[in-house]
Parts: sequence; structure tokens; C-alpha cells
Amino acid sequence: MHERERRQAPTRRREQSMAEVPEVEILVRDLRQAVVGRRVEQVMLPQPVAVRFPSPEEYAANLSGQTVQGARRWAKHIWMPLSNNLALEVHLMLWGTLALVPCSQFVVPETMVVWRLDGGEDLRLIDKLGYARTAAGAPETLIERLDLRSLGPDALEPGFDEQVLLDRLKPRRGVLKTLLL
Repeated sequence: MHERERRQAPTRRREQSMAEVPEVEILVRDLRQAVVGRRVEQVMLPQPVAVRFPSPEEYAANLSGQTVQGARRWAKHIWMPLSNNLALEVHLMLWGTLALVPCSQFVVPETMVVWRLDGGEDLRLIDKLGYARTAAGAPETLIERLDLRSLGPDALEPGFDEQVLLDRLKPRRGVLKTLLL
């Protein structure tokens, strides 16, 4: 993949598709290539309702000046550790996506959050339905408030195998898709 393609890869998802785990995983892998190591210069909130916590004002102030240190997927949550012992969480919900674009590009009305990065690019959270959400804070605070520990094991994590799946499903009865969810 060429550098330009990789940097724009967060917009690869089909226009009308729900953000499922494989798509979120692809976005996270693309974020590792295009955003990790970059500094958030400014945060703009065209739709402040996208911020779960802290307040939109605190959110923007806390993230400005932070450097993205990593990117990982936690179920359908996008988790980005930042400098200064902070973390950024993004959940695309049904139709949200992330786009890495030049700062000069027109901001579409569906844009919920804009993270202006060093190097003249924006990472934008876009959601036509307006359901996508984000939060920021100390990692433990995010984990607790978003109840991330209650999520089941991840099939892509080391140590997950057929025995883990069998142990989890054995005592349960029902439709497989519902059980897996």
C-alpha cells in the first residue's frame, strides 16, 4: 500500500455498512500506520453530543497537545493511549467512520469531532446518524465508566482458542449468533 493510500485508509468502509469488528480492526491497523506518533494540535467539536465524558470543553482542552502513542481495538471500541497518561476512546456505533483528510478539506455536516493533527491533517469522526461517541481520560477511568472489563474474550487476542470458546458456550443454550454477541 502506498503512503497516501495508507494515510487515507480509515475511509475505506463502504458508504452504507455497519461498523462491525472486522471493519473496526482494519481502521485500528490503519490508525497505527497513519496517526500513532502524531500530536493532536487542536480538537473541534461540531457536534458536542459526541463526547460522552468529560465535558466537551474539558475533552478538547485535555486532548490538545497530546501525542497518540498507540491504537488498539477493544471489541468495537477504538482505544488510543495518549501521552500524559490519558487515553482516547471512540465507538463508531452503527454508521460512524474515521477519515484522515487534509485540514483544508471541507468539513461535511455529519462531522462530529475533528482532531487536528500535526502535519496539516485532520482525523474526523463522521456519522450520518449522529450516534458515534467518544470519551477521554485516565485509562482506568475510561475502562470503568465504559464497563470495558465486562466484554467477553476477543478472538484475535493471544490465548484465545477453541477451548476458550467451548468453555464459554458450554453452559449456554440459544441461537449461536446471539450467544456470540
